[in-house]
Amino acid sequence: MTTGGSVSNVGKAVTANPTVCDIQDPGVVYFNNGVTSYYYLYADGITKETGYACGAGPYGGHAAIYGWYSSNGLSFTALNSGNPVIQFPDDADGCWSCYTGPGINGPSPVVMAECSCIRMYYWYGAPREGLISGGSGVESQDSTNGTNFSNERVIWAYGYWPQVKKTGLYGDYPLVMTIQDGATSDEFVSAISGFNDQTWACEYSCAEFAATSINNYPAHLESDPTGLLLDTTQSPISISSLINSGEQLDLDWDNSTNLYRGPTTGLNLFPDLADVPTINEFVPSSYPNNTGVTQTFYIIGQDEFNGSAITYLQPFLSNYSGMSNLTNSCHLLYDSSNNTLYLDNSAGDFSWVGSQPYGGSWSGSNSNSVCQVNSWSTSTSTYYLTLTVNLTFLENSTWYEFASATNAAGSSAWVTNGLTWVY
Repeated sequence: MTTGGSVSNVGKAVTANPTVCDIQDPGVVYFNNGVTSYYYLYADGITKETGYACGAGPYGGHAAIYGWYSSNGLSFTALNSGNPVIQFPDDADGCWSCYTGPGINGPSPVVMAECSCIRMYYWYGAPREGLISGGSGVESQDSTNGTNFSNERVIWAYGYWPQVKKTGLYGDYPLVMTIQDGATSDEFVSAISGFNDQTWACEYSCAEFAATSINNYPAHLESDPTGLLLDTTQSPISISSLINSGEQLDLDWDNSTNLYRGPTTGLNLFPDLADVPTINEFVPSSYPNNTGVTQTFYIIGQDEFNGSAITYLQPFLSNYSGMSNLTNSCHLLYDSSNNTLYLDNSAGDFSWVGSQPYGGSWSGSNSNSVCQVNSWSTSTSTYYLTLTVNLTFLENSTWYEFASATNAAGSSAWVTNGLTWVY
């Protein structure tokens, strides 16, 4: 890690409401809900009661999240008439310090296309309030207008200062998060979600990825205003280049006195991005009646983030029980980049006898003397890519079923479900 340079041309984006003090931890997103388009800035602060110092008074310095909006990203106006946009009831345990009042802190907003909303992640730390009873952790809520948040849910049962971004390569997901582990004060871990933000996997068994030199302040992953994760060239992250060339990401942090900035290799934070897909199923539609000349087969590949991440899906029917002999086979390859199905020759050596873009005409032949492709289609659903193909067998034999799937990280092994097809 290296120290960053100075910042120039600094302007005051927000003038604090006189009833709010100790404003900190800002996060900004640009949100277009189809009606209005604004920059939304969120920060935590403490209600400053008339006649009391910051953190004192009947509310006991209870922290909340406040919001502001701007058409130009430079000059912001308070949301909700200067009142909190997310606030829990006053904590009966009383005041912590003025610096971190009990309640909610560290807002991390991300624009989510799936719900046309701003999804706010935050550190919850008010005993008996929120959804995490008697402790601290990470929760989230959604807003379709930037002001009114709802659908509160637990994201992480412990930890502080979440910084949530999205890769954006496949729509909203996968989401990535850096967090200060609640187990030790100086441990910072990374986590990643699958196709929703309610199941998170902690990378490297929650081992820290940043040293204690950052003095217990969390590292932030850099992103654009919508929350899209950026690399060190300020370009949207590409999972394929992240895996193949060790794409670098920038981290920013502070120690309450100085600002720091330095690069890290993306896969050091999120090694699960490199996981290859798996084959979920390869079955005929008439199973368990595995006989007949013509049959429709379903080949289902699974990717832990999104079925759209699967680049190739390959069914292979052979009259040999293993893959040591590829001759006399029916080998197909679906290429998602051009939505095209390819038919291999009967030797199974990737010498294509024909191909067909979906909805188009065949180039070459739809038959290789062992099998004939009558029709095919694909569909994606969350983690899954399904190839449906109708085949006519041109040779009488017992056919063994194998399949493989590929994503940016590589290809799965050829697997079989143990089923055979007899003609």
